[in-house]
Order: sequence, then C-alpha cells, then structure tokens
Amino acid sequence: MTAKYIAFHAAERPDAVAVIYGGREISYGRFHRDIASVTSAAREFGVARGRAVAIGCDDYYFHWLLLLAFERLGAATASLGANETDAPLLAHVDLVLSESDLPPASAPRQHRITPAWIERVLERTPVDEPQDAPRHPEDIVRIERTSGTTGAFKCLPNSRRVFDGAIENWIWRCGPTRECRYLMTMPFTVAGPYHHATACLHAGGTVVMENRVADVGAELVRRRITQVTFLPIQLKAVLDRLPADFVKPPNLTVSTLGATVMPALRAQATARLATRLYETYGCNEVGFVCSIGISDEGRGSIVFPGASVEIVDEADRRVPAGRPGWIRIRTGTMVDGYLGDPVTTQRMFRGGWFYPGDLGIAPEPGRLIVLGREDELLNIGGKKIRPENVENSISTHASVADVGVCTLRDPQGVEQLWIALVGATVEDDTLLKQIKYALRDFNAGGFLAVKLASIPRTATGKIQRNLLKERLAAHRRDAQG
Repeated sequence: MTAKYIAFHAAERPDAVAVIYGGREISYGRFHRDIASVTSAAREFGVARGRAVAIGCDDYYFHWLLLLAFERLGAATASLGANETDAPLLAHVDLVLSESDLPPASAPRQHRITPAWIERVLERTPVDEPQDAPRHPEDIVRIERTSGTTGAFKCLPNSRRVFDGAIENWIWRCGPTRECRYLMTMPFTVAGPYHHATACLHAGGTVVMENRVADVGAELVRRRITQVTFLPIQLKAVLDRLPADFVKPPNLTVSTLGATVMPALRAQATARLATRLYETYGCNEVGFVCSIGISDEGRGSIVFPGASVEIVDEADRRVPAGRPGWIRIRTGTMVDGYLGDPVTTQRMFRGGWFYPGDLGIAPEPGRLIVLGREDELLNIGGKKIRPENVENSISTHASVADVGVCTLRDPQGVEQLWIALVGATVEDDTLLKQIKYALRDFNAGGFLAVKLASIPRTATGKIQRNLLKERLAAHRRDAQG
C-alpha cells in the first residue's frame, strides 16, 4: 500500500522532497500528514470497503491524496479527466468527487470539489486513524480504462495483486531509487504514468507534477529529471521543440507507451535526449511482455520474466517455431476480464490466456516478433506488411510532418496503397521521388498520396486505421465526383 511506503519515508527522511507541484516542494513528512487529513475527510462519506469512488480533480496533488485516502479505507478508485462525464466508468462507482457537476443520473452520490473544500480538508489536524483496511490479493483497488486491444472503451478492475505487480514491474524495469526524479507528463487517467510515479514514491524518490508544461525539454533540465514517460507523439513534439544548443541531460531514462516508436524517432531521442529509451510490447490487460527495439536481428525480442507467450492457430493449437499465428499471453499481473462486459471477456480471456488480437512469430522459446493486428496489416501483392514499417521509411526519407498508410480496394478488387501526408504538397515531384525511394523494399507497386490536415490518432498516439480508411475513401469518392 503506497501510503505505508510514504509513512516509512516520512519517519526516516521527513524533510526529503516527495512531490513538486506548482513549483512547491512537498516533503514526505508533509505528504504523510496530508494523507491523514484527507483520509479523515474521506471516511465521512461512508464508502463501504470494496465499493468504488471516481475522482475528477485537476489539482494533481490533491487528486493523489484522495486516491491514497480511499485506498487506505479499502475502496477502489477511478480517475476522471477534466469535465468528464463518462457513463461507462461511472456505472461502476458509488460516489463521485468532481470539480464539475455531472448529470444527476451519472452516479448515485456526488460531491463537488471546490478550492474552499480542499483548503478545509488540508487544514484538518491529522488524527490517529484506525488501522488501514485489511488487504487481500484479489481486492479491487483501482479501475483503469483501456480501448487499444478491443476497439471500444472498457473498464479494467485492477486487484491488489495486479496493481502491486504493475508497480513492481516499473521498479524492475526502470530501477527508481531515492535519487529518482520522475516527471509526470500525463494525468492519472493514464495507467502507465501513474504506476511509474507510484514506483518512484515507493523507492523514496521525487515526483514532479505540473498540469501544463510549456517547455518540457527545459523542465527536464531545470528539475534534474531522471525518468519520464511519453507517448511517441509527445516524444516527437518534445524533440521538435529542442533548441539547437540544447544540452542532453546526463542521465535520463525515457519510457514510452501507447504506440510504436519508429527507428528514426528512437535514434533522434537517444542522440539528443535519452540515455536509455525503453519501449515495451504489452497492454493494460496483461502489463509488460517484452522490449521493442532491443532484439537480435531475426530472433525477436526477449520475453520478460513473469510473462508467457505462445503462438497459436485459429483452433488454439500451438504452431511450430518460426510460423506466424495468433499471440496469446499469460502474466502474473493480468486482469481477469472487463467490468460489465462478459461477452468481450469470454472472447479475449480464454483458458487463463489473454488474446490481444495480434499476429506474431516465436522464432524460438522465450522470444517474440510482433507482426501487428491482422485487420491493420497491409496486403500488398499477397504479402502482409506492418504499416508502421512503411510509415517509418516514408517519415525517414520524405519531408513530411506526419504520415499514415492503409490499403483500399480498387474497382477490380485489388488492394492499392494509399498514403496520407501532413505538412506536405503531394504534387511536389521531389516529395514523390522521396516516397518512391522509401517504398523501394516493399514491392508496393503504385500508390496514391493524399494531403490531410491531420492523421486520426487515439489519445495514446496510435493511428486509427479505420478512421484513416474512411477519410481516404471519402477523398476518393469526392475526387471521382
């Protein structure tokens, strides 16, 4: 339980800085006292052990205090975004604490978070609370959200076993220590950064939280940050804004999540910003599976300890080594299913395995090559190709701000490669030559290039292939009159 780690550090190093928020340094001693004050206020809501609370608060520090307070009381928590009225999530909670009013039917009980209430709560004199609620490995402590593997919004019930395992994975993966200074660049609604920040606190480090950072590169240097988590699209934005005379930090670990980091972006990040860049294959349902970008050519990535991966056919039979098939995963930190959705749970979780819907190859035991989702692979001349590989080659060799590719069938039913470009003139002969050069190894044949204002992406930076196809199909219809 995180509050106990904070209490330990508060007893041993009360003046050590736990959190920096809004430029204010908050010691472990102060953090511990504030948790006690907020727990006293949270107890008055009478939320029964095992029930759930949703919290929507843009004050990151107070948001965290509420999460830890209700955790102490044995209630599960979920985080809401700014002005979020998320009915699928709110259907699973008993109380909502939010800065904004929600529709009356959204939740059984609501409490408005105001600056005056925050001030009154933090002014409370800390009192000796009864012992924290007893813990059981399968108690639900956190409700997270996911959509990447199922195509639709789902709620994940994280038990104590799953949540603690996720924290241990971050500690094992990134090795935070008391000298760790972690910059939180995403809200509590995103599971990975919250787990990473919690791991930093367990180790006794410092978490820097800011609602909005105008210049992340400068903040990394100013706050002497040693660890940070980015979406690939965030990483690219940070790198694009670095001044020419930017001095690379001496010891920065960058972890990424949500989408693939293309080799060109990885090379730029390690040259200009990161001492280490960790990109992993995994998902919220199972946690970490293996590293991406750290593998032997042709042998795939090494599967992490604690994860088991098999490649199976349509009948769930294991296929021979080196043969493509469906990936299935089992880990010690996987959830058991989705809240309120038994149909999808039965489809995605079978026989103790999770089926993410990805195709892959196990060239040998303990190694994995991820091919991608079948419905996203490009079928060019009968050959299945990962779209990310094509996009990476184009972004490396062509002068474009962003790129997305997919295939559409022509009137004869033949798949044609369509390329959506941002920040480019598709009639430019030089650009077209650059694209042709980028496609030289894919045997793509002809292609059609279209200029779009933006590439449709999820909040985590993944290209939404279905929306991209819809936009390009609409462009084709308009062009044909």
